[in-house]
Amino acid sequence: MDNLPGKIDDNTAGVFYGFSAFVLWGLLPLYWKLLGAVPALEILAHRILWSFIVVALIIFTLANVGILREPYTIKTDTAEPRG
Repeated sequence: MDNLPGKIDDNTAGVFYGFSAFVLWGLLPLYWKLLGAVPALEILAHRILWSFIVVALIIFTLANVGILREPYTIKTDTAEPRG
């Protein structure tokens, strides 16, 4: 493993991810209890809307950076004519 400054080793990252999962597993039931009064259709509508917005922003950002355009560019080789 590279010992670069600011890079977290695999063991530290694993402990952090495990602890985070444990905390979320304990706190999520409290969150769902608070949402008990909200209709399921409203929650579903929010999930669809916000997922669309987030994915659209990701696609827009990646397209502007060129990551999405690069695989679809047609590369032509004009150095050597065929025939």
